Amino acid sequence: MIRMTTTMTATALLALAGTASAQELIFDLSDIPAGGLLFGETATIRLLAGFEPTDFAFAGVRTDFVTSVGSEGFGDPRLIAPLDGPGTEEGVLSATGVDDIVAGQISGLGGIYADTSNPIAFWEVDYTVDTFDVFEVQLSTDTSRFDVYIDMSSAASESRLADLTEASGSFLVNVPAPGTLAMLGLGAVVMRRRR
Repeated sequence: MIRMTTTMTATALLALAGTASAQELIFDLSDIPAGGLLFGETATIRLLAGFEPTDFAFAGVRTDFVTSVGSEGFGDPRLIAPLDGPGTEEGVLSATGVDDIVAGQISGLGGIYADTSNPIAFWEVDYTVDTFDVFEVQLSTDTSRFDVYIDMSSAASESRLADLTEASGSFLVNVPAPGTLAMLGLGAVVMRRRR
């Protein structure tokens, strides 16, 4: 069941590429193997914004990245160009995940036009497994701003927050196979003897 959730989320992202049809935030979990992450592995989780094709481009967002494990294991939150323009913030690690992510791009000023990709990636964070436990990490967003540019010739943006579908997803943290655990233990013994 959990493996299918991760696979379905990545598949859904691929189906949306270039044809988003609603205001939505989307998790890209394609960096996470179908069997989940193992001890010591790191994966990148991306957030994308999709908007109605009748709008010109995505303007900006203010959102929180909420997880069932808080910020435990998460690190290096960062914005993705071109949505790292003036007044943006990559967010801060918190007890609930990453708070106050602000991403945006400029359009219609001085010959600068927004990237019209739809959906468009705007933020990412790394997750590293540092435990031998088995558990599912639940992910969601809590958004307070979601704006689009309605046409190419204007710098004015409009809110689409009322019609926004928040991102949600999950992935599995798993325990390595017994043979892998034995090899890790043997490696630790060898390292201790060398010192």
